Amino acid sequence: MHWKAEYSVGIDEIDKQHRVLLDYFNLIKDAVAAGGTWSSLHFILIQLHEFARIHFSVEEALMHLFGYPEVADHMGLHQAFFIKLKELEQQSLKTDVTKGTVEFLHNWLVQHIMGADQGYARHIAGGAQVVLTKPSKLA
Repeated sequence: MHWKAEYSVGIDEIDKQHRVLLDYFNLIKDAVAAGGTWSSLHFILIQLHEFARIHFSVEEALMHLFGYPEVADHMGLHQAFFIKLKELEQQSLKTDVTKGTVEFLHNWLVQHIMGADQGYARHIAGGAQVVLTKPSKLA
């Protein structure tokens, strides 16, 4: 899988993080192609999980900051990704998940970036203002 210009959401930091996700996906694909052991695949899945957690947190913070109206739906997509990734992590301990893993990751990345991520990026690029909230009083 190679980065394509149409994957860009126009937010430099997010595009950089998407490239890192793509790098992890390619590591998994390469490990599969090389006949890597289940442990090497499992380890890369764990690393991917950790980076995705950070990346999704950044995206969600941006969405909240700019008042993206579909933030809850987008967060649901992130949660669904983590559920599937956790299933793959668990399955990789017991059985060969190579084919399904590569296919899932490729399809998810392209569909997510080209769909959901483009949506919040258009919202921000369209002139969304930072949403200011009053600090809540501590109880």
